[in-house]
Amino acid sequence: MSRDIHDLLRGCCLACNECPAFICLSGRVLCDYCGCPPARHKREEEEEAEPINKSALSRLKTRTTCLSSSSSQPSVSSAAASAPLRRSVGAGGRGRRDRRERKGAGGQEKGVEGTLQSARRHAMGGNVSRGIRHSHRDGGSGPRSQAVKGGVAPGENKMPPRLELLLDMPTVHRDTQNKHAWNSEDRSLNIFVKDDDKLTFHRHPVAQSTDCIRAKVGYERGLHVFELSWSTRQRGTHAVVGVATQEAPLHSVGYQSLIGNNEHSWGWDLGRNKVYHDSKNQSGETYPRQLTQDETFVVPDKFLIVLDMDEGTLSFVVEGQFLGVAHRGLRGKKVYPIVSAVWGHCEITMKYLGGLDPEPLPLMDLCRRVIRQQVGRPNIDQGRLDDLNLPKAIRDYLEYKDRR
Repeated sequence: MSRDIHDLLRGCCLACNECPAFICLSGRVLCDYCGCPPARHKREEEEEAEPINKSALSRLKTRTTCLSSSSSQPSVSSAAASAPLRRSVGAGGRGRRDRRERKGAGGQEKGVEGTLQSARRHAMGGNVSRGIRHSHRDGGSGPRSQAVKGGVAPGENKMPPRLELLLDMPTVHRDTQNKHAWNSEDRSLNIFVKDDDKLTFHRHPVAQSTDCIRAKVGYERGLHVFELSWSTRQRGTHAVVGVATQEAPLHSVGYQSLIGNNEHSWGWDLGRNKVYHDSKNQSGETYPRQLTQDETFVVPDKFLIVLDMDEGTLSFVVEGQFLGVAHRGLRGKKVYPIVSAVWGHCEITMKYLGGLDPEPLPLMDLCRRVIRQQVGRPNIDQGRLDDLNLPKAIRDYLEYKDRR
């Protein structure tokens, strides 16, 4: 075990999970064993986390200088280049959080109850990375302390690196969003796409009817993210969102969770916290997975749909927190985003945020992502990249101005 350039003792690697300890005998910045930077290794010396400021930016300048001076070496380890994509943002602090939770787990039941009370006051979504903020169906405190202490299974709700990278990119142009919007020719007759906003549809107030609409584009490959805006006051008894093939029905008499009731669709019932697929033959499953029987998760007005056709999965992100995989087994199919509604005069908007092809990402994109992680999004938005004294072309690249 060696110390890094900041004289901090580093342990096992959190990125590759293969390196037992940070080793630096050659004098290089990167680990001699796995090629990952020191920041990817567990910090053995406890330090209080502090936000990035001028001193942090100064350290980044020093690191950039050191990396530049070593770039004349013949080759760079491929593990170092791919490391940023194997680990989600903030994973380095997970060990410290776990130690603090174990330290205070003995006598902090009151703190857990306070967390529950705060969750009930914020009845719109929640932080899911270390436990979900809920409102209980019976309105009581409920057996939440065990769920908070237990947390989630290791890596269960860890945001995939490619999804992190995609969410860090600028949103696509409006013309592209219109190409991926609702299909006015593929809908129930009780639904129409608004003329002044092609991203939004309106449902007529028809009683005892469940109505669906599909998007224009079907997806067979790549990673795609959509932002869905659906007011909680316009959801009614059956509000379902998901994906479906071209064979899935778009209308049904009566009220039901139409998406997911057959083998051609996969849905998430927002009110019941259940995911359905072929529900006529198999029961739905609780989603998010951490919910217990007496808990409910209130999905906010806006959330993200994550369709990864390379992995064949459908997932969701709420308030920046990855809820985990809702459905699997989509690979090899052509599926369309779809919504099922029963509320009269409801209006639902879907914005296509962007996509990534399955090909490996260029090294320049990976480097940009690492630098943006180190600096932090708030500092970038405040123009703190100027403190790095970089050429304008590089600053523009780091701010994605080459794509605007």
